[in-house]
Amino acid sequence: MTIKSNISLSNVSKAILDIKLNKDQQSSDWNWRPLSNEQKIYAVTDAIVVILIKEKIENDLKNAFGDEKTFKIMEKGNICFGQKPKKELKIKRGNKMTTNESNISIEADVVDEQEN
Repeated sequence: MTIKSNISLSNVSKAILDIKLNKDQQSSDWNWRPLSNEQKIYAVTDAIVVILIKEKIENDLKNAFGDEKTFKIMEKGNICFGQKPKKELKIKRGNKMTTNESNISIEADVVDEQEN
């Protein structure tokens, strides 16, 4: 069974940053070397947009919950560049955290720490 999802970097970028990504190079031949300048720009743009999305979400969480709570949310969500989580995380169903700041709706399951 195949489940299709419309969650994509392009959709998330539009929803969070109001930036429409040009996806013309998505189906180009990425095996051919050297990569074209357009492919390089496409790849770098995607990488930068991921960082901008993370920063926007983090700033919105800080505005809604403050620095300390945001740090805990980001840490428990495993959103920490270059760091391994100290503990394995277990999702506890039923409890939700919702914020709707800056026209962005964020809903996440509450996460409990679980000893490894």
